[in-house]
Amino acid sequence: MLCSAVDASPNCSSSHNGTAGVHLVTFRWDEVGVYFTITAFVMFAGLGKLGFHQMHWLSKYVPESCLLIVLGVLMGLLVFFTRM
Repeated sequence: MLCSAVDASPNCSSSHNGTAGVHLVTFRWDEVGVYFTITAFVMFAGLGKLGFHQMHWLSKYVPESCLLIVLGVLMGLLVFFTRM
């Protein structure tokens, strides 16, 4: 009898603790966490700048550097509190 990776018949023994299926993707946060965080910050900063330049009423009262500082502090707080 042939048993495939997706076969769930009781005659086939599985080495995956009784679960049948194919494992396709793994996500190792220890390896990609830093790169993901930096990429997310750059994307949020870029989107923030685009939104800032579209809201002309906001640019009259708040400088762009203040927006980037606030985004940096928020991202830093998010990273700090999620790592605990």
